[in-house]
Amino acid sequence: MGNMARFRTQRPTRADGFTLVEVVVVIAVLAVLTSMAFPGYREMVLNNKQRVATNELLVAMNAGRNEAIKQSRTVVVCASSGVASGCAASSGNTTAWKDGVLVFVDEDGDDSLDDDEIVSFFSEGYGAGLDDISGPALFRFRPFNVRSDAGKVTVCDSRGVDHARAILVNVSGRAHTAHPGESGISWSCPS
Repeated sequence: MGNMARFRTQRPTRADGFTLVEVVVVIAVLAVLTSMAFPGYREMVLNNKQRVATNELLVAMNAGRNEAIKQSRTVVVCASSGVASGCAASSGNTTAWKDGVLVFVDEDGDDSLDDDEIVSFFSEGYGAGLDDISGPALFRFRPFNVRSDAGKVTVCDSRGVDHARAILVNVSGRAHTAHPGESGISWSCPS
């Protein structure tokens, strides 16, 4: 036995890494957590898009009112897909607020942008995610003590009227935001 070589049995070394079962469990846990978080994330994205569109429209309405007072002239705020195209109302499209908004001093009172009229403000469209931004074709803001156009522009998304927001403009030209139920007026969104 002395001459006999001793063989030592070696244990197999454990490989570093993960087993297939561990990987599958981690993927399952991630899938459950993601499915729980996604509705909240979607809600946050829709709220953000709606707030951005509403705030830009509010800025445009306030810019129109301020410019009318400053210039002592009628200022038009209208739906528009670009400065070059003018107001969407002149082409018969009365619900194109989703495409963008244009503010200009209307020197000749024809409610359309002419080459010699000054553009005060333009904002491009609000992109995907909003189903509808509708309201009157345009608003006319006039200097102090002269009645301006009153109306409502409603911003809707896929969640419907319960989550809609609106810009309300009164006859003095003051604009503010509103939510369904707080203004006492009727609300509608396309289905």
